[in-house]
Amino acid sequence: MRYHYSGRKVGCRVAFGLFEADRLIGCVCYSVPASYTLCNGVCGPGYRKDVLELSRLVIVGSDKNNASRLIGGSLRLLGNQVLVSYADPNVGHVGYVYQATNWIYTGLGNAEPAWVNPITGEIVSKTRRHIDKKAERLGLHWSDLEKVPQIGKHRYVTFTGNKRFKKAARRALRYKGQPFPKGDTERHDIDRGGDVSGYLFA
Repeated sequence: MRYHYSGRKVGCRVAFGLFEADRLIGCVCYSVPASYTLCNGVCGPGYRKDVLELSRLVIVGSDKNNASRLIGGSLRLLGNQVLVSYADPNVGHVGYVYQATNWIYTGLGNAEPAWVNPITGEIVSKTRRHIDKKAERLGLHWSDLEKVPQIGKHRYVTFTGNKRFKKAARRALRYKGQPFPKGDTERHDIDRGGDVSGYLFA
């Protein structure tokens, strides 16, 4: 959380680290998606319990190859799983790291509006959930917040485990594969009091 641009915690089922000697320089977390619809919708209800979301990816340093090394290595260590991840174009992300590690691009997900503090212009939340409490902490009522339309996130899917599972899950995929999106991407330099810079990729 310290080096992730969102600054938010997320539930984590399994995590993997990338080390340089004895120094941790990267971390990827896989979580059970909060969306029941997503779990059922990727490959159907029969694969619901196999779905995980790559929910956090942080690399410390400037070597762009470390992100694909970390993800690629973690995919080889996971069992039979259907994996989903998102790249948010609203913060300058395209998802090149997923393209480099051979994920399937399945288009844009549904977009929720962002809720913005009208005084500071900062985003208070990207979901309606608990918006009243988040506004109260700022001394505002939720209806004071500005509702700003957002672009849906780029959605990527891949499969891990044995060949039989991957082949069957790929056939069951309910999303149509599409050409990879292109465009400029943005890394987020994070400085929260440490002596290194964090670069967000997901």
